[in-house]
Amino acid sequence: MSCVGLLCCNVLLIASMGLQDSVLATIRGHYGGTLAYDACASLSDPAGDADAYERHIDAARVECVMETSVSLRAGDRQRTTQLTVVGDGQTLLHLGEGGTAVPLTGGAILTHKLARTLGVSVGEEIACQLPGDDSAFAMTVTQIVENNLSQGMYLTRSAWEGLRKGGFVPTAIYMQEPTAQAFDMLEKMDEVEDIDRTSDLAEEALIFLHAVSTVFSILTVIALTLAFVICYNMGLINFAERTREYATLKVLGYRQREIRRLILMENVIITLAAIAISIVPGVAFTGAILALVESESMRYVSAVAPTSIAIGSLTTFGFSVCIQLLLARKVRAIVMVEALKSVE
Repeated sequence: MSCVGLLCCNVLLIASMGLQDSVLATIRGHYGGTLAYDACASLSDPAGDADAYERHIDAARVECVMETSVSLRAGDRQRTTQLTVVGDGQTLLHLGEGGTAVPLTGGAILTHKLARTLGVSVGEEIACQLPGDDSAFAMTVTQIVENNLSQGMYLTRSAWEGLRKGGFVPTAIYMQEPTAQAFDMLEKMDEVEDIDRTSDLAEEALIFLHAVSTVFSILTVIALTLAFVICYNMGLINFAERTREYATLKVLGYRQREIRRLILMENVIITLAAIAISIVPGVAFTGAILALVESESMRYVSAVAPTSIAIGSLTTFGFSVCIQLLLARKVRAIVMVEALKSVE
């Protein structure tokens, strides 16, 4: 029972710290990997020509995108999501695994979670319908990409223009290393609604993480309370059942320090066994919690840091040893005459 209690304690400790690691890794991976631009300017309707923006804005790289909503249907599954039309050969959205850059092909490009929700894979057809369009059109899924914090469908500009559903009207401008003159120019444009820096968005997301860290602290408190209740009670029961054995060891000449060492050694073996068994369930439990709290537009990556596993395991070990040190002090209070009485 002590082993089970310590195992559950360490699983909860690993999960509480692993959740923070996973959310932090997801945020950093999105804003530091997927989004390769430094600032984004949102445009209102009517916007100007995309090629004109890319020529005149002073930045290392400028790319325009068009965003709208689209209704997707595959079999009996239907979802309304965001459609993002990017320029051919775009480089400011890294949609590969781990935030790596991948070339976008023609046809329908779906994010991983959206494809899983619709139950489609590469090579299958989906029905698409744009707002205000009475007829749906079919597209073949040619690529599945990664974007953990923004699910949707992507099209290249040439693929969009091939559908003949309207011109490419930019709704946002992505900029890499924009200059101060670029910001001044954008602020003077009537069609520019807002300018967001990627670093500011990442900082706001980290502030949200700190705000919900109370939930992770509650898990830690529950884990330590569980360990104390189970280990202390199991220790008391164990000590009561073996008082006669401890008294016999005293009669045989064992000192109190040696008996306490035997008790602690037994506890160390149990604790180390529980910690070794709990590591894999702890990581799996973290992934299970993340899967439960995911929404249709967000996907968390389970990333439990080795330091979190080490800190959780050391905390469980130290807590267990402290409890056993309290119990081992009871050896001094054993009355040998009463302890050695038996009804056998």
